[in-house]
Amino acid sequence: TYTNFVNLLDMCGIAVPTGKRDDDLPMSVTLLAAAGKDALTATLASELHAASGLGLGATGWAMPAFAAKSFDPADDLIELV
Repeated sequence: TYTNFVNLLDMCGIAVPTGKRDDDLPMSVTLLAAAGKDALTATLASELHAASGLGLGATGWAMPAFAAKSFDPADDLIELV
């Protein structure tokens, strides 16, 4: 899934893997939000990815344990891991 167009529209977006289709191909969802809502979008994406039970991309590595974090709407920074 591509999110380039979102930047051109002054929005934020993130593609999140959500599982596999019946034909074993990957599927995903793209979350979009208004400009400045990056932390909220990343938090939702992290929770959705953790709930999918998938690993980290094509690496085969397991997802680290998910620790729910509270979201402060006034916070305009996100932690990069």
